[in-house]
Amino acid sequence: MPPACELWGRGAARITGLTGLGARWTACAMKITRDTPDMLIAEDIPWGFGIGIVIFILIFAGVGLFLLTEGIIAGLVFLLGGGGLGLGAFWAIVRRVQVILDGASDTLILRRASIFGRSEERHPLGKLQRADIETSTSRDSDGNPSRLQRVALVFDEGRLPLSESYSSGSGHLNVARQVNAWLDARRSPPGLDSHPRSA
Repeated sequence: MPPACELWGRGAARITGLTGLGARWTACAMKITRDTPDMLIAEDIPWGFGIGIVIFILIFAGVGLFLLTEGIIAGLVFLLGGGGLGLGAFWAIVRRVQVILDGASDTLILRRASIFGRSEERHPLGKLQRADIETSTSRDSDGNPSRLQRVALVFDEGRLPLSESYSSGSGHLNVARQVNAWLDARRSPPGLDSHPRSA
């Protein structure tokens, strides 16, 4: 079974017929939003998935309401089943993830937020060794293999994936490279930073 991130990208594309848009929904990778010598911020805000799932919910809810107005009780299956499944997927997938590497306070902050709440983790930045890429292979309905990725932070005591699901796109690799470059520059002696930065 494909990971959730890819599964819903395909599902939204098939239901709505927006194949090109669905392909972009699948590429729900993180990106760097701030890169300075003292702070690095990476974020993932899956707007595309949110829109796709809302469309999914509206279609099933609309069909269910139409059937109910026609006196067909089976409309409850579409209304409650489709709506419940969509809300569950929204909770599981549509989460804002923000990673802050704060050199000034020597702290790594990982924030996650969804419509149902927020969470925050703090870790000593000095225990972060590097960022790494975790991969998973999935197959589409035609049997074609698809390589999916996610970013994980490697600490002295273990690994911390930044997302629960895997997705396609080059954003993950770019984030991992920039995190590692930021860490290397921070650990380098003054005057030896070879990684140019922009605010």
